[in-house]
Amino acid sequence: MPQKEIVFVAADRADLAMKTFQLAEITKQRLASLDVLWVVIRKVTDAARHGRNPLSVISKSLGIMPQTYFYRGVGMILITGATGRTGNRAATELAKRGIPVRALVRNSAKAEGLVAAGVEIAVGDASDSNSVRAALAGVTKMAVILPNGEQQLTLEKKLVDLGVEAGVQHIVKLSSMEALPTAHNATHKMHWASEEHIRASGKAWTMVRPSFYLQNFLSNAYTIKTEGKFYYPFGDKGAAVMTDSRDAGFFVAHCLATNGHEGKSYDITSHDRLSFHEVAAVFSQVLGRKIEYVPQDPAAYKAFLGKFLSSQWHLDAVCDIFAEIAAGYVVDVTDTFEKVTGRAPTGLADFISEHRAVFTA
Repeated sequence: MPQKEIVFVAADRADLAMKTFQLAEITKQRLASLDVLWVVIRKVTDAARHGRNPLSVISKSLGIMPQTYFYRGVGMILITGATGRTGNRAATELAKRGIPVRALVRNSAKAEGLVAAGVEIAVGDASDSNSVRAALAGVTKMAVILPNGEQQLTLEKKLVDLGVEAGVQHIVKLSSMEALPTAHNATHKMHWASEEHIRASGKAWTMVRPSFYLQNFLSNAYTIKTEGKFYYPFGDKGAAVMTDSRDAGFFVAHCLATNGHEGKSYDITSHDRLSFHEVAAVFSQVLGRKIEYVPQDPAAYKAFLGKFLSSQWHLDAVCDIFAEIAAGYVVDVTDTFEKVTGRAPTGLADFISEHRAVFTA
C-alpha cells in the first residue's frame, strides 16, 4: 500500500475532532473487512486508555505515515530532558492533548515509551549545536528541562540561544523556588542566572518553579523497606515543601498548551509543608507500620554520598542545600498549581500509597 502524508491544520479542539472524523472516513475506505475494522478500533481504544494519540494509531494501522496536525498559531513544541520524570510527563501530556511535540533525547533506546505515546524523537545532545538545530526545525515553543549539574547553565544558555536563532517564540524553563537574586547555593544561583538569560532573550518566557521533589524519597526505599527508617542530615527541625516531579511536568505542558502564561513565574507545590519527623509519621500512617526519620551528622553523610557522586561540584551543591534545610530554610506552600491547572497537586500520602510496593518488603 503506498504511503502518503496527511496534514491537518486545526483551529481549535473542535476542529481537530472534525479532522479525526475525516481520517475515519479514509479509514473506512481502506478497510477490506470487518475483522480489520475491529483491530483498528481495538488499537485506538487501547491508545486512548493509555494516553496515546489515536490519530497516530489509525494512520500506522493503515500504513499511512504519521500525520502532522497542529493548532493554528502553535507549531511543533520541543521538550529537552524528556527521558527524565519531569520532561517525560511534559512530553506525554502534550501528546495526550493532541499537540505536536518533539523530544530531544541522547539515547533513542530510552525513548520507546515516548514513541508509543505519540512523541516525535530527535536524537542529539544539548552540547551538540548541530543536533539541537536539527531538533529545533519548525519549533515555535520549547521547554528547557535539564538535570542539575556543573555544566547546566552553559547548556541552558546554548539551548536558549539556538532556540532564538531558530525562531522559537516562547521558552518555558523548569527552575526552582529557591532561585533568587540573593541565592548563595550554586544550584539556585545557576537557576537564577539561567532565568535571567531567558528573560533577556527578547522572547516570551515562563518559569515553572517546583520545590523538594517527592521522588527524592524513592532513594530511601531500601532502608524504609528493610529497616523502617530513612536518613538525612536535616536535624530535628528541618522541613520542606513537597512537589511531585510529574506535577511539574504536567504544569510545564499546561503552560505550553494553553495561553496567558507569558512573562510569569509560577511557584508550584503540593499542600504539604512538613518536617522530616512529620514525613515519617505520614509514611507510618500510609504503610501501617512505624517508620522513623533518623537525623545524620552532615560531614558523615557527605562522605557517604561522595561514594556515589563522582562530581565534587554536585556533591558540594547537594550538601549545601541539605545544610540550608537543616538551618531552617523552607519555602511557603502555594495554591498556584491548582489555580492554574484546575486540579489538585499530588501530596505525600498519595505518593506513598501509589508507590506502596516500593516501600514494602
